[in-house]
Amino acid sequence: MKKIKAFALGLGVAVLALAWFTFTRHVIRTPEGMRVVKRVENGFQNSYVDVRAWGFLDYAAHPEVGKALAVDELERAKARGEAAANELEQKLGKAIDGSFHELEGKFKQK
Repeated sequence: MKKIKAFALGLGVAVLALAWFTFTRHVIRTPEGMRVVKRVENGFQNSYVDVRAWGFLDYAAHPEVGKALAVDELERAKARGEAAANELEQKLGKAIDGSFHELEGKFKQK
């Protein structure tokens, strides 16, 4: 009996987790591959969408999908930009430190 209760509890938790996931995320198949994006407005409509052959009218008919993709792409671009800025800052810092130490060594020799 304990095993049945444990199984039922586990199954219930799994069902709730799946329901939460489909309520808060879109699974979108794009030409680049599968993407899981956060919903702009929670709900169960358009949980899985294949947009590989979509045109303007399809996005107009499903604005929540287009908006979710746009927000996700903006966040990804922002993250790429921040990563590039951090990398540039590190490289410049190393170059400036190296140049400073090189100059410092030349002045100490004189």
